[in-house]
Amino acid sequence: MIQLIDQALEQYLRATVPLPENAVDVSFVTPDKAWGKSITQPSVNLFLWDVKRSSPRSQSGRLDQTNDGTRFRRHPLPVIDLNYFVTAWAMDQSDEHQLLGTVLTTILGTGELPPSYVPEAFAELGPITVELATSAQRKPGDFVSVLDGQLKPGLEVRVSLEVEAGRMFEAGPPTDSIDIDLAPGRMAAPPTPTPTLEERERPVRRRRQGSVVMEGRRESADPTP
Repeated sequence: MIQLIDQALEQYLRATVPLPENAVDVSFVTPDKAWGKSITQPSVNLFLWDVKRSSPRSQSGRLDQTNDGTRFRRHPLPVIDLNYFVTAWAMDQSDEHQLLGTVLTTILGTGELPPSYVPEAFAELGPITVELATSAQRKPGDFVSVLDGQLKPGLEVRVSLEVEAGRMFEAGPPTDSIDIDLAPGRMAAPPTPTPTLEERERPVRRRRQGSVVMEGRRESADPTP
């Protein structure tokens, strides 16, 4: 799966930056000092240093899908973040900065990997997004140790994509009605009848401290003849 994304990124950058094959190498190996000494022409290194599940694009719940007339149900597909540390290598530092700057401009103008570069295995899934990590998103990875102590500018590029990893379960027929039965021996309480006009105008009597109060007048509960 990851190697397909590597290939798609290389093809996209070569065509868009551009990075001609006869003039610039593209590598995904660890950019240590030994590799740096082995390069013979300007190179762009895309080092995959971190793989994690995406929080902003994660979903919950279940999704229904119909295949050949049969309904299936599954959880939303997981979304994965691939974080690349991109560096430029050349004999002259100004060439490195120029090469890194053109890659930066391309990444900033991308947003989504164009469909023509999306691997066939991902064609039916969600978009593959490509973005530059912000200061808040970026984690202070120990890139200096990866580069054998060399201080080198680089770009942290985040590629987010859905992964076909969820199992599908056949779903039953859709619900078209709901029946509610009471438990044996139990009956629903009858509805409270609406009082008539005569009942609403009838004086209300209630006992308070040995007296009956009716329409605001006090009458003795036990009147003396």
